[in-house]
Amino acid sequence: MTASPPTDRVVAVVELLAAASGGLSVSEIATRLDLNRSTAGAVLGALAEPGWVQRGRDLLYTLGPGLLAVAGAVQGRVRMPVDAADVLADLAERTGCGAALSLVGGDHVVFVAVEPGPGRVPAGITVGARLPLRPP
Repeated sequence: MTASPPTDRVVAVVELLAAASGGLSVSEIATRLDLNRSTAGAVLGALAEPGWVQRGRDLLYTLGPGLLAVAGAVQGRVRMPVDAADVLADLAERTGCGAALSLVGGDHVVFVAVEPGPGRVPAGITVGARLPLRPP
């Protein structure tokens, strides 16, 4: 946690929605993040303004198209080999295991490309997943 709990809540909501396989209701978000429902609703309302989240007709929230500009800006600044996908596919094929490319960002490692290959990639290893960078 940082010194700004409101900021932590906003980041937690975005990361929760990014990890979700579908939309989530305000109540689900509040429960999973241990927030009260009104706080979760306020955070979602603020994120909806720039289009970072959107509420469907089913009242479930998902990430919104407003994040594309942010993601595009990051993608344009991160230097990666153009052929990373080919290299990962080759590595996965030769080893019989999944392969992943990650970048260190502060005190976390962020997965930027994943190739399952003929084997399985460990649970939780998906593009965008963040893991703390610390010894086990």
